Amino acid sequence: MASWQQSLRIMLTWFLNRRTAYLDIDGDHVVRMIGDHLNKSYRFTNSSLFETNIVRKSAKAFDLQTYLAHDPVYLSPIAELYNCVHERMKPFISKFFLHGSMATMDYCKGWSDVDTFVVIKKETLHNTSSLLQLRKHCADAYDYLLKMDPLQHHGLTYVTEYDLDYYPAIIMPPPVFDHAQSFIEGGEEIIFHLRDSQEESVNAMYGTHNLFDNALKSGIFKHHAYQGEYLRTKYENADNAMYQFKYFLALVMSLPVIFLNSLGQYYHKRESFDRCKDILRGEWAIIEKASKVRELWPENETIPFKSNTIPPWVQTIIGPEYFKEAFALIHAMLKFKTVPLTK
Repeated sequence: MASWQQSLRIMLTWFLNRRTAYLDIDGDHVVRMIGDHLNKSYRFTNSSLFETNIVRKSAKAFDLQTYLAHDPVYLSPIAELYNCVHERMKPFISKFFLHGSMATMDYCKGWSDVDTFVVIKKETLHNTSSLLQLRKHCADAYDYLLKMDPLQHHGLTYVTEYDLDYYPAIIMPPPVFDHAQSFIEGGEEIIFHLRDSQEESVNAMYGTHNLFDNALKSGIFKHHAYQGEYLRTKYENADNAMYQFKYFLALVMSLPVIFLNSLGQYYHKRESFDRCKDILRGEWAIIEKASKVRELWPENETIPFKSNTIPPWVQTIIGPEYFKEAFALIHAMLKFKTVPLTK
């Protein structure tokens, strides 16, 4: 059932992403066929197969005027996203959270992604027409994310009310919501029926280990291509690889959270760095360098960034051995995987 849950959520996320617009070319019947399949598939979920612990989290209510006061021009796409949620998406969802640096206001202009967490109602899943309406609104919502960051490598994060009934922390660790903001009035509290997902976190680590291992051996990072082109070793295609490179760095910076999840410990991203940097200090340099790029991006680049060239100053900070260093970090994590961290 755990793999069934993961497979369904991946398929739902794919279906709601605007990159699936090509499906509409073949006609409405194709889109409806997939919607019907999701509709019927979710009826087979069975949360009673898992032991769960209830975890309650309360996010801050989002105040649009207060939020925009920080920087009304730069943050205007967030206002557009908020309006989209209220004017179009709200009938189909029960929760919508803004989290990460855009919620805590320690974002870096032009670099920080817009991180969201959307909970889809069971009734929406059980009505194909409703699901197809939501799909159209989700495509519009993604445009606002791209206005903030043209290099945004992920869309909105979707879960369903079914997922909350047997929730794996690997999707999003519950402590994230301590620093989140709720777009929907009355939707500040979220209740997770948390199930064990350590095995899935370990599998995710091994999957990333294999990805980096293959990149190191082949010289090609075969994930998140841009117009059919993957990131290559030692800046071989630096003239057309910033989108790919940013995803690569983002994946590297997510490793501490995944590592801690594999130990059954759940932390906000910033806290995960503090927990991991000492025990992984021999391989931690790539995290520090990626953080430095994030810090310097607003002062070194035009916002919004309109190129796909990896800037020379970024290359200087990260250095040419990024595949080697990323593999060394994940390899060290797997070696330490069974060593409990001290409180």
